[in-house]
Amino acid sequence: MKKYFIFGVALTLIAPLSFSASISGRSVIKAIYTYGADTSYQNEVVIQLKYPIQNCASGFWMSDVDSLENKKSISILLSAFHTESTVYLAGDDSKRWAGSGGEYCKLSTVGIER
Repeated sequence: MKKYFIFGVALTLIAPLSFSASISGRSVIKAIYTYGADTSYQNEVVIQLKYPIQNCASGFWMSDVDSLENKKSISILLSAFHTESTVYLAGDDSKRWAGSGGEYCKLSTVGIER
């Protein structure tokens, strides 16, 4: 019985951690920023939304590696921005952008909707 109690307590403490990182939603892009070589955030991309997504109130961000190696995501973001289309965004709300004290989630998936 004691084993089950300890297991239950451990599961209760661990379960919220495993589910808190994944976040997704739909919005319209308000602004896109990227940073140059003379900053600490070179090639990082920041996306701000018209309609904030829960736990990512400030928007989403892409690392320098992601922005350079996944040009399709950048293309989708720019297309959605210029056409004011709805975008689907998913990311990790436990990986905040170091360039701001705001709630920017690390982007993992982007899609455009008509």
